[in-house]
Amino acid sequence: MESKLKIYNTLTHQEEIFKPIEEDKVSIYSCGPTVYNYIHIGNARPLIFFDVVKKYFRYLGYDVTYVQNITDVDDKLIAQAIEENVSMDVIAKKYSDIYFEDCKSLGAELPDHSPRATEYIDGMIELISRLEEQGFAYEVEGNVFFEVGKYNDYGLLSKKDFEHMEAGERVDDEIISQKKDPARDFALWKKAKPGEPSWDSPWGKGRPGWHTECVVMSSDLLGKKFDIHTGGVDLIFPHHENEIAQAKCMGDADFSTYWMHNEFVNMKGRKMAKSEGNVVLVHELVKQYRPEAIRLYILQTHYRKQINFDPENLQAAQNGIEKMDRILDRAEKFLRNSVHKSIGDDEILSHKSASNTRYLESALNEGMNADFNTAIVIREMFGLINAIDQELKMPADTPIRYITLSIYLDQLEEIDEFMGILPQREEEVDEVELEKIETLIAKRNSYRAAMDWENADKMRDELDKMGIILEDSKGGTIWRKKLQK
Repeated sequence: MESKLKIYNTLTHQEEIFKPIEEDKVSIYSCGPTVYNYIHIGNARPLIFFDVVKKYFRYLGYDVTYVQNITDVDDKLIAQAIEENVSMDVIAKKYSDIYFEDCKSLGAELPDHSPRATEYIDGMIELISRLEEQGFAYEVEGNVFFEVGKYNDYGLLSKKDFEHMEAGERVDDEIISQKKDPARDFALWKKAKPGEPSWDSPWGKGRPGWHTECVVMSSDLLGKKFDIHTGGVDLIFPHHENEIAQAKCMGDADFSTYWMHNEFVNMKGRKMAKSEGNVVLVHELVKQYRPEAIRLYILQTHYRKQINFDPENLQAAQNGIEKMDRILDRAEKFLRNSVHKSIGDDEILSHKSASNTRYLESALNEGMNADFNTAIVIREMFGLINAIDQELKMPADTPIRYITLSIYLDQLEEIDEFMGILPQREEEVDEVELEKIETLIAKRNSYRAAMDWENADKMRDELDKMGIILEDSKGGTIWRKKLQK
């Protein structure tokens, strides 16, 4: 298929037309969580956005393979295990289960593969051994380091000024004195400390460095060349830079073709991070807000722009979802009760025109195909919602009105195949409950007609206890189920 999709490639610092390695297939590797604690809304941003990316490729007709790793051996896991007085395995199991539940609660599909670092220790040892044999790695007292000075293209991704970089900017500074180049060399294998989880290796007991696992897992599940590597901007350096160095020194010159990175979610101007103590946890947010509202909140900003977390803006997103829900409920009831509901799909299709499909076209061409600009897509989705609302305000039930509403709803649902922000519709009530609801509404309307406001309010209160919300309009009374938070 001919691609119209442009992606901003961090590696080249420019937008490029997407061309997959294998026709009609897309392979994506995404750096996943280090499972030592709950995820926060900053962690949820890539989770939600790259879920949309995956679904959009599928919408375009590609066969998508999506891999997201789980880091289950790390200094942070060891520290959390000590704090909770359990083994590292228990911590990893606990928080990876919670992570997958958070994925589901946010409407994000689980990856096709979720490899764990501890499942790939042998592969990492093999990779490190090969790097050592080829002169790119060196061992010091049981620790093994990658020698960046042996790799001439280091820095292609991050474009950092290494000449002025000071030692200590890197995460491996506990053993910094052993490095030939303290500012750039990074750990491939770490000698085990007393009481730490460890594995046997040619260099003694220890565990792999963080930067090695993704190289091994991506090549195993996607091949040595794959289409897209994703992550937050904080992973560009050193993590992704170090991945590229290892892969290319092993002769895997292409590795990932495109590199995509999302920006931070900030709290009062500072990056949201557990280490800063300024996090808003997802498992708490989903108790207060609908998952569609959280997705809307994240996706209304382009992924390469920062978000400053603001509860008022999140509440505004919630209000937007509630508005959608009310209008969609009215539209569905109109179509269900219309005297023209026998109109066939062929006739509806014949009325499609450039004017009534402009929202969909803009969502695709100006939005998703322009480097996944979900902010444009959100604008067009609300444009469709407002257009539906205007149609519902028309007084007559005409064939063209039925057809126009059907076209608008179809487009909205089509866009939502990859966006996932339309409010999930409540299941239809059973006949007994439906009869009771309609009886109470009829009584209330009778009381209102007689200006018996006291009894009318009693009927409304009874309906409210059943979870029913009423909306009075010139066309009559419309009811809907309360939104579930």
